[in-house]
Amino acid sequence: GASCRTPTERVTGLDPDCSANELARRNLAMLANLGEVVIIDGQSPGDLSAVPGAPDVVLLDLDNARTGKLGYVDALLGLVDRLPSGAVVVAHDACVSRFAEDFSAYHKVVDRHPRLRGPRTLPVDECGLSISRVS
Repeated sequence: GASCRTPTERVTGLDPDCSANELARRNLAMLANLGEVVIIDGQSPGDLSAVPGAPDVVLLDLDNARTGKLGYVDALLGLVDRLPSGAVVVAHDACVSRFAEDFSAYHKVVDRHPRLRGPRTLPVDECGLSISRVS
């Protein structure tokens, strides 16, 4: 029968947790429809320049004990000019009350940025997602 899945050219991740990255590499290697898998041991926003190409989907899930989710703004601004029209940016933990002020700042940046549309908050679980689209 026909397959409903289209092979993906590349999956790219960026995370400072090297052991989590190794697990992600092993897990992704088991998926038949993936092309290149690039998992970079690094932190956003400083190591975003190491991310090759222009991703179509970006998942932001940055945690900092001191600054919470405020790093999402820098990560978004560091990536947005490299993202193609139609790309989607997903930010995790949009419904977590302790990050409400962080997401307020993030959403203001999205609202005011000329290339971004959204954000829309999706309460898909107790953590939630904030979705934005690049125009």
